[in-house]
Amino acid sequence: MFSKGSGATGSASVSKTGGWGFKSLLPCEIGRPSGRPPNDEGVNVSDNHELSGKRAGRTSPITFYRQSVAELRKVIWPTRPQLVNYFFVVLVFVLIMMGIVAGLDYGFGKAMFWIFA
Repeated sequence: MFSKGSGATGSASVSKTGGWGFKSLLPCEIGRPSGRPPNDEGVNVSDNHELSGKRAGRTSPITFYRQSVAELRKVIWPTRPQLVNYFFVVLVFVLIMMGIVAGLDYGFGKAMFWIFA
C-alpha cells in the first residue's frame, strides 16, 4: 500500500522531525514489530518494551522518599505574586463558568415548565 518511510500522500515525512536535521523514523508496522510471537495474553511485546524481560524489583519506601524529594527539588515553585495572580485568574474563570451553568439551568428549567405545564 504505502512505501516505508513515507506519509499517506507519499511525499510527507512520517517523522515530526523531518526536515530538521534529524533522521526520519520509519512508520510502525502492523503485526508483530519484533517478529516474536505474542505473549501469554496474546499481546505482541517488542524486545525493548518496558514489560519485556524480567520484572524490576520494588523500591524501598526510603528510596521512594529520597527520589520524591529529589524530584520536588527540581520543581520551579511559583512566587507569591504569581500564586495570587493564578488564584484570581482561576476564581474569575470559575465564577464565569458558574454563571454560564446557572443561566443554562435556569433557562432549561423555564423551558421545561413552559413545555410541560
